[in-house]
Amino acid sequence: MEAARLAEQKGVPVLRRYMQMEIVPAADEALEFRNYLLREEHRDHVRLLDPTAERDHELLRMCGWCNCICCDETWLSVEEAVNYLGLFGAPQLPQITHGICPDCALNFKDLA
Repeated sequence: MEAARLAEQKGVPVLRRYMQMEIVPAADEALEFRNYLLREEHRDHVRLLDPTAERDHELLRMCGWCNCICCDETWLSVEEAVNYLGLFGAPQLPQITHGICPDCALNFKDLA
């Protein structure tokens, strides 16, 4: 089995991190996961990604790999989703649940 490499993007309220994950075969049929930071970009504070922000009971699905958000079956960047959903001035924000977007799922399928 060869090593597999996946690109991913991780976000925090004021940073966007571009990372690469490498999945490498290890002894006894195990797998080793290696993560590498490729670069970081500063961005304006994104309240939706702030774990201290007040939340309501609504759920918002975010891709666990690229951080895109599902809005009416369309996957948008965090900033686009905040605008689309009108969350900029909302007193409470939806809770974030994680899934995988079609583009990232396709990347995983290509590894099989």
